Amino acid sequence: MAGIPSFWLLVFIAALGPISMNGVLPANLAVMEDLSVSYGQAQLVLTVFLISMLLFQLVSGSLSDRFGRRAVMIGGLTLYCVGGLACSTAQSIEWLLLGRFIQGAGGAVCISMPRAMVRDSLPLDQAASAIGYLTTAMMIAPLVAPALGGWLTETMGWRWMYGWITAAGFLILLVAIFKLAETHSKSAREQAAYSFNHAFKALMSDRKFLAPMLVLGGSAGVYYAFLAGAPYVTINLYGYSPSEYGIWFACTGIGYMAGNFTAGRWAVRLGAERMVKLGMIPLFISIFLLWVLSPWPLAFALFIPAFAFAFSNGICIPGLTSICLGIKPEFAGTASGLLGVAQLGIGVMLGTILGAMLDESATPLFVMMTLSLLITIAGLLIWQPVKRNRDSSIQSTTR
Repeated sequence: MAGIPSFWLLVFIAALGPISMNGVLPANLAVMEDLSVSYGQAQLVLTVFLISMLLFQLVSGSLSDRFGRRAVMIGGLTLYCVGGLACSTAQSIEWLLLGRFIQGAGGAVCISMPRAMVRDSLPLDQAASAIGYLTTAMMIAPLVAPALGGWLTETMGWRWMYGWITAAGFLILLVAIFKLAETHSKSAREQAAYSFNHAFKALMSDRKFLAPMLVLGGSAGVYYAFLAGAPYVTINLYGYSPSEYGIWFACTGIGYMAGNFTAGRWAVRLGAERMVKLGMIPLFISIFLLWVLSPWPLAFALFIPAFAFAFSNGICIPGLTSICLGIKPEFAGTASGLLGVAQLGIGVMLGTILGAMLDESATPLFVMMTLSLLITIAGLLIWQPVKRNRDSSIQSTTR
């Protein structure tokens, strides 16, 4: 894609995080048996990875504002490979979890830096289009990764599964060393004078950033809440098999990719803000449909609304990301990290609460998804006055 250094390299880098998050899950039973641990302990390979990603997205973003995107990206890919190597040689659960924490730190860089580098290189609407294609790759990866991870675990063992993921990361690292260009345009003096506290306060006190960040976090939270509760509801409450759940779950991936593709095709023509407005419509419809269809314990009652909110996320997240990163371009790295924390943080919080609430009814799932929608509405209510004031100031200056 013109204007972006090594765009396809950024696509492959962005896919590493989701692959490492979802691709290792089929290996949990093998880890449990081989290391003689409980299933709860084996599940920590995901929890530790998510916590590390949550922490290091913000750290990596702020470091990239000071030292440049390329240096942080190379460092993150190196951490990813070191963590993967530790996982592939682990002989105890403690060593495996340490490797996952290090790998999660690298995975955080792989998610936050490509967005910042795209925004560095392109204007608002073109960046929204490019981020749409970028997040399509991030959505395809978790759809393919579990099947690939399961096959590698069954045929070669869980350590080899981690080994192949690490090998892919090492190959991408080598290409990045020779092909990845710096996109951050700040001078060395400005980088040296950079203060994280200043960047954090400047962004979080600016409603032009805070409002779309809340919209993005709430919209993504609907998706993460569904991911946390849908397997239990579909299999345990509605009586479907795991394989049937997997088939129905493809609706969310198809919806998200369709939304990303729509954003990629139309963001430049319509503009990022208009795309976000239009993309909000399916989100509201999806929550309405969830409650209307809730009396029927059938998969379509869950996954038709799921297609709608996934389609909405696919449209809105690229535009919202581009808008947020463009508010203060000099702090785009920190902004990218804050967006990652908002998305993942709201998702982890809702998922944790939902796990404690789910019992004999799907109602807690619908409540958590509705609560996340309320966060989106709060962001929209804050955002509208900001946009009106900005439009008024633009009109006054053009007269």
